[in-house]
Amino acid sequence: MLNRAGQVWACYTSDQGRVDPEMTSSVPAGSTLYQGIPAALLLGGLYFPTSIDGNILKSLMMLSYLLIFILLMRIAWLSGLDEDRLLFISLPIVLVLCLCTLLSRVYIMGFGTLGGYAVIALLYGLQLKGLRLGMANRRLFLACNVTNLLIAAAIVFRWDAVNQLILSAYANFYDELVPNMLSLGEPVLTLATHSLAGCLLFLFFWL
Repeated sequence: MLNRAGQVWACYTSDQGRVDPEMTSSVPAGSTLYQGIPAALLLGGLYFPTSIDGNILKSLMMLSYLLIFILLMRIAWLSGLDEDRLLFISLPIVLVLCLCTLLSRVYIMGFGTLGGYAVIALLYGLQLKGLRLGMANRRLFLACNVTNLLIAAAIVFRWDAVNQLILSAYANFYDELVPNMLSLGEPVLTLATHSLAGCLLFLFFWL
């Protein structure tokens, strides 16, 4: 849920070890493929479903993590990785999470949120200096803002068609959460809880 922002990835070479995407890939930075990556991340991060007919499916969440991870790996191939951040920030995130899990006193262990943390860890290690938005991605970003505002208004005014769509395709965490949020008129959009929705929208859209 990373956002999650629509951007065209254009990086440059410097004497600090940054990798020129033109030297690591034959795909030019202005190509449709190159510009399509941030668009896919934005749409997938915001609107990829987490449930079917209200039944929460962890497999959908894992699939979304996998798809985002693949897209981020493509960015890494095109623009490179920052070795220092990868070693001192990204790797410790995963190692500490695994270590604390192994040292805990729980008796049942699962994959849990490791996929999400792995995606964030990879994102922190990407070489992203010099990012520029293309016009198509700017328009998509604006369209997502307008769409989110309309969904929020529909939830606040309890428009049944939108509420049913949210209940069916975007239930998450536990069964009672989204119904409770919608019954209170909380504009959680596709993110299930008001804390997550408020943080995401404020930081990445309206700040």
